Amino acid sequence: MPEYAAVACLEVPLGYRVIVVSDLFLGAKRTDASGAASLALAHVLRLAEGPGALVIAGNTFDLLVPADGDPAAALGAHEELCQALGD
Repeated sequence: MPEYAAVACLEVPLGYRVIVVSDLFLGAKRTDASGAASLALAHVLRLAEGPGALVIAGNTFDLLVPADGDPAAALGAHEELCQALGD
């Protein structure tokens, strides 16, 4: 069985909130699924109160379609999430 090394460590004090997301695959072209995921995450981020952290565990952006996918273009197609991340 392979050994896995800790890539990142986040100490979370008592009372803090942590939101963990992965595999959103947001692309430059908004779809029904990506729009729903973006709206849901933006809503959760806006409701969060007090100190905390957002952990993006991977595959937030679909960088394979097109082959040179651009996260900025994906955020442009999901403006509510972009705005919620900036708040």
